Amino acid sequence: MFYKKKRHSYSSLTQDERPSGKENRSIWPFFTPNRVIAGFLLSNTITMCLTSLLAYHIGYFYSSLAHVPADLVISPAREIVRKVDSRRYDGEIFQTNKYRAAPGVYPESIDKAWTAIGGGVRVLRLDGEEVRKIGVTDDDPFRPLHIIPDEEGGYAGVLEVFHLLHCLERIRESQFYNWDHYHKTPFWQGPLDIAAEHNEHCFDAIRQNLMCYADVTPLVLFDPVRTPSVQLPVPDFSSVHACRNFDELLDWNNNNRRSLTWEQVGNASTHRPGAENHGHS
Repeated sequence: MFYKKKRHSYSSLTQDERPSGKENRSIWPFFTPNRVIAGFLLSNTITMCLTSLLAYHIGYFYSSLAHVPADLVISPAREIVRKVDSRRYDGEIFQTNKYRAAPGVYPESIDKAWTAIGGGVRVLRLDGEEVRKIGVTDDDPFRPLHIIPDEEGGYAGVLEVFHLLHCLERIRESQFYNWDHYHKTPFWQGPLDIAAEHNEHCFDAIRQNLMCYADVTPLVLFDPVRTPSVQLPVPDFSSVHACRNFDELLDWNNNNRRSLTWEQVGNASTHRPGAENHGHS
């Protein structure tokens, strides 16, 4: 231990140990009426000041907590995602859904569903003030911000959720049981080392997002009666979570005054057809 707490023992003084003579004078003569009134007023004033200061800091603390989530969301979609609903995940291990077929089965509807929430979403127009509030600057000569080539101008941006879903789509395509089907698609036609770096970027981007939002919903464990070979209890992956309305967000992203197609965004000013690709930097 870094310290040792001293032990103290206390006992009453015996009659012989108590102060005597001048040292045993009464203190009551000190408390004259004027001094009592002045002391009362002073202590009351100090108490009121400390109480007000404490109340201010408590109020500031809790009002800060109430506003932190909203204030940290610097986004044109901020108002769209304020509402949160309870929703049960569709997360069982052996199942299919709109975004998931059985391994080795590739219905066109699955690819269309993934494209609709990832690579196929619209881009948003941002103004200079919004870009500044997000914390992005245009002072790096190797990363000049893209300016939209029309009369309105401004900057282009995509919402993080759609970038991550696009990443998840690429990871899905690169799984060993999907590779024979997807490796001939345009995305995978470039150098495989670049594709591998892209996938590693995607893994790490999703990791950071999961750790950033840190969903704390408990997954309750159950005993799998139908699979007695399983040794440990299994989490209920189809639990209820607090969710934003994704369909509403997707509709807003693709159909508001800011929405742009990639054709409207235009090519990068640095684009040189046939130039060697060194990846994003």
